[in-house]
Amino acid sequence: MNYEETMHWLMHFPVFQPKNVIHGKARMDLNTIRALLAYLENPQDACSYIHIAGTNGKGSCAAYLNSILTQTSMHIGFFTSPHLFDWKEQIQVDNQWIDPLSLAELATQVRNIAKEHDLHPSMYEVTCAIAFLYFQHKQCDLVILEVGLGGDVDATNVVSHTVCALITAIGLDHTELLGHTLSEITSHKVGIIKPHCDVIVYPQTQEVLEVVASQCQQRDAKMHIVPSIQADTKDLSGQSFHDYHTQLLGTYQVQNAMMAITTAQILQTKGYPIASADIHRGIKMTIWPCRFEIIQKDPIRIVDGSHNVQGVYQLKKSLETYFKAEKITFVMGVLEDKDYEVMIDILGPISSCFYTITPPNPRALDAQTLAHIIQSKGHPAIVSSLDQIVDQTRSISSIVCFFGSLYYVGQVRNKICMRQFR
Repeated sequence: MNYEETMHWLMHFPVFQPKNVIHGKARMDLNTIRALLAYLENPQDACSYIHIAGTNGKGSCAAYLNSILTQTSMHIGFFTSPHLFDWKEQIQVDNQWIDPLSLAELATQVRNIAKEHDLHPSMYEVTCAIAFLYFQHKQCDLVILEVGLGGDVDATNVVSHTVCALITAIGLDHTELLGHTLSEITSHKVGIIKPHCDVIVYPQTQEVLEVVASQCQQRDAKMHIVPSIQADTKDLSGQSFHDYHTQLLGTYQVQNAMMAITTAQILQTKGYPIASADIHRGIKMTIWPCRFEIIQKDPIRIVDGSHNVQGVYQLKKSLETYFKAEKITFVMGVLEDKDYEVMIDILGPISSCFYTITPPNPRALDAQTLAHIIQSKGHPAIVSSLDQIVDQTRSISSIVCFFGSLYYVGQVRNKICMRQFR
């Protein structure tokens, strides 16, 4: 396949839907990805990994770590999903997306092996296989690997050379697959912990920490609970804490930064060539789009990929921190399996109005349905669309916050940024 044929092939896989797993119409296990990688001669075994699981903060922690580690002389792989702007951004080495030629060659290799052995991998499993082949080819010294969903049966969990496992903030999300309590959900997340690795844990409830500690004991892994911190100073240019500075504005980002700092310091003790200056510079230079990102200042436009209750709570906290008692116009687009009614209840008190859109995903909640629910809770709601929303909100002089599914906020960001540079 050439690049165009590869992208056509990748874009025509069925979209993952949790309800299909629940109803027995789809499988969620490691059997197919293990078989596929075995026929590819197990490229995942060629590298060492920093494996990251959790409900919220996975991507931010991964981005901080990638920024720190790419300051060094090491070759650093980075795997994250879903993509915001371009499929290739999911697979990076040394801050460079996988190139079209390599993607086409490796995708062809994966497709041919799957066909030859009558395997039927999902798009996510294919993406993981391509990533592992690419990291092997690039001879990465370390790979930062973000879990897609859960942990124990996520396709990334075929790796064995885990140096550090990170457990970020745990909340109630994907409950239909992972369980309805924090301990049940955590029991899936800790599946990434491998024997003798270092485990870095976000400061959180005792219920969560007990599950992590139990798994660490079983795997003879060392548990490190990151100290709880807050920013010393903050404004719209960034936040300072201890003697570090980050451009990322969300109030939770200093804690995510501390996760990355702690991990980097542990890697230093293991002999990895990371200088203290690399850590400071990496934190300062980290960019992570669509996470409480102000993309326009006059008037203010914010894009935020908060798509679950825990994330929306943090969104509200950040808005109240930076903008005090101002009322916000929210643009909301979510998937139907999210707890959107609670999200509305959280943001309703600080809202002036809601616009609703349908994200471009088969699992999306219809904008009309969402608007009716918002209205039933006593808040104004206007039905819009991805094509119309930027122009529709252009005349609003107050703050507009676009939040919800990453399947749409990245596109909104592009539209607004492109309009500014015309």
